Amino acid sequence: KGVPTYTVQAEDSLNLVEILISAKVVTSKRQAREDIQNGAIYINGERVQDLAYEINDSDKIDGHSTVIRRGKKKYYLLQF
Repeated sequence: KGVPTYTVQAEDSLNLVEILISAKVVTSKRQAREDIQNGAIYINGERVQDLAYEINDSDKIDGHSTVIRRGKKKYYLLQF
């Protein structure tokens, strides 16, 4: 409850850097790249450190949502 939610549109890029900006998890590409490289981004509890990472069907919980965590306490929900 109370988790910021972003609905992914069909035309949105599924590249992790682009999704982080679109969902307002970060404010800039530089910040997104820095957080990914420093290991501060988690998708469904798994750390992601690949700048070229693309969100795919295996990242979706029940086929329609993905949880992104930035740092220790900031959670965001993506809905497809």
